[in-house]
Amino acid sequence: MSRTAYIFIFLLLVLFAACKKDKPFYTGSDANLVFQFWPGQPADTVYFDTVFTRLPGTKYPRSVNKQFFIVNRLNNPVKTDITLGGGANSSFRINVDGVSSTDFRDVEIPAKDSLIAFVEVTLEANNQINPAIVLDSIMFNTNGNRQKVMLSAYGWDAIYYRDSLISQNVLWDKTDKPYVIVNSILVNSNTTLKISQGVNVYSSPESSIYILGTLEIEGTEQNPAVFQGDRLQPGYDETPGQWQGIHILKDSKDSKIKNAVIKNAVIGVRVDSLSNNSNPKLHITQTLIKDCSFYGIIGITAPIFAENVAVARCGANGFVGYFGGSYTLRHCTIASGFLGGRSQSALAFNNIQRDEKDRFVRSFPISYSLENCIIYGPLEDELILDIHSGTPPDFSLVDHCLIKTKEYKNLLDINNNLLNQDPLMISPREANLGIRPGSPVIGKSKILAPPVSIDLKGNIRKIPADIGAYEVE
Repeated sequence: MSRTAYIFIFLLLVLFAACKKDKPFYTGSDANLVFQFWPGQPADTVYFDTVFTRLPGTKYPRSVNKQFFIVNRLNNPVKTDITLGGGANSSFRINVDGVSSTDFRDVEIPAKDSLIAFVEVTLEANNQINPAIVLDSIMFNTNGNRQKVMLSAYGWDAIYYRDSLISQNVLWDKTDKPYVIVNSILVNSNTTLKISQGVNVYSSPESSIYILGTLEIEGTEQNPAVFQGDRLQPGYDETPGQWQGIHILKDSKDSKIKNAVIKNAVIGVRVDSLSNNSNPKLHITQTLIKDCSFYGIIGITAPIFAENVAVARCGANGFVGYFGGSYTLRHCTIASGFLGGRSQSALAFNNIQRDEKDRFVRSFPISYSLENCIIYGPLEDELILDIHSGTPPDFSLVDHCLIKTKEYKNLLDINNNLLNQDPLMISPREANLGIRPGSPVIGKSKILAPPVSIDLKGNIRKIPADIGAYEVE
């Protein structure tokens, strides 16, 4: 093609672009804009599910950012005025095509094109028991044609603890409002935090519940105490790593967790060091821990007693005893995989410290007892015993358990253990670790002393009972 032809084509393109740019704005009063979240999904109302009302003196919490498209289907460009109904006093904030304001004038929308509007909300305390609705609207005036998109959010008042040191015994028993932790709390030495049934505790992303004194959680099967991250929007309920978790520190003592649900943490429960008395550092029963980005429960040289505990869908080990310690698990179900990406076993015991080059440094005393437990998942070995040959366990027992293992098959092929059999859990991918009819664990447990008379849900156990945290229903 000749140089003259290229120049001719270039001039045609420039002329076409100029004609397109100079197309007149449509001025008819029938100019209708279309509002949609995506094609085929009208955006009549931008709805925010429950949002905590604002912590005084802060911008916390900010809602999720929602967006919708403002579509011009005409063959000509249009100009529109966009106004936030509540103006500067509105609880909502809007941003149109990258500009934040409450009043936009002569906003241009090209022909057959669209703009994006973003909406956030921060709600003030409403002094009501239940979530209260807050409404506003975004109004559009296009050549005198008035349209609007409604804004709706539910504000939930909360009892806030921000960077809090708890130095007096305290009871959390409010069920009409949640407890919200911002930037962690510390329960001081010789201080007890008691949390009652039906209490909901939400924590911001970097928050931990640190226990230097004593934690006592006392839920019920029907109304457990629930601990989770502070994102209330749909889709976050099962998202791991939304808060740091419960951390029971070195000098704490006598913590008890009963009938709780702990989810969405980085580490569900971490327990540090030996007890200051003859009791376990943590006594945990009737509790479900799930969707942790790392460990469900980790003990570091710690004594832990766990009974009727289920751990599901964790990114690393579901339960790990690290640098020694003493661990007693009765009627527990640890099945932390099933979502992919996990390379660590459901349960691990370790008593070896290594340096950065994986060389031996020292070993620690360790003892463990697993009775009537299910240790299962998609890996070949869901139990790891990283025990130094020079420091064998002071006590070790694996009895009447169902365990998936290749490495320890010969070691564990005693004491009526069921090895490498599918326990037929109801839906481990959905964190439902109950068992279905026909499971090999039904009626295969041994009678313990003291006996375990109920399962995690409070159902009466048969004699002989089923292995694991749940009786078949």
